[in-house]
Amino acid sequence: MSTHVPKQTMPEQAREALRLAEADPGRSLVLAASITQRALDEQDLEAAAIAERAWGLATLHMSEESLDTAFGHLRAAIKLGRRAGSPELAAEARMTLAFALTVHGRAQQGLRELDRALPQLTGVARARAQAQRGAILYALDRFD
Repeated sequence: MSTHVPKQTMPEQAREALRLAEADPGRSLVLAASITQRALDEQDLEAAAIAERAWGLATLHMSEESLDTAFGHLRAAIKLGRRAGSPELAAEARMTLAFALTVHGRAQQGLRELDRALPQLTGVARARAQAQRGAILYALDRFD
């Protein structure tokens, strides 16, 4: 008896690359690069935005020397999210960029990115951004 396994959509594949970015950044990197190219070829801007975010996060976890490359992919994810008409996708990419900036000594820039992201987020994503903002403020000794 064979079971039919539905084929993943490109956004689902991109989300898988994002899920793998921390657990297996090498695999995520390869997957994200492939999905980004296919998504752009097919004008699937949602999938491209998610894949660029995964690519940036995986790059961040792979090598300190690739920091500018990681920032570039995360900024591309923000632009693609906006082009896809999804302020939430763009805001989630901003959250990841804020994390990257903060852990690499640029907390003020990270805070600005989060402040730009927060109005576009709802639910769990907004709560995560608020918690991230609180952690950055704490690290900056800004307790007010």
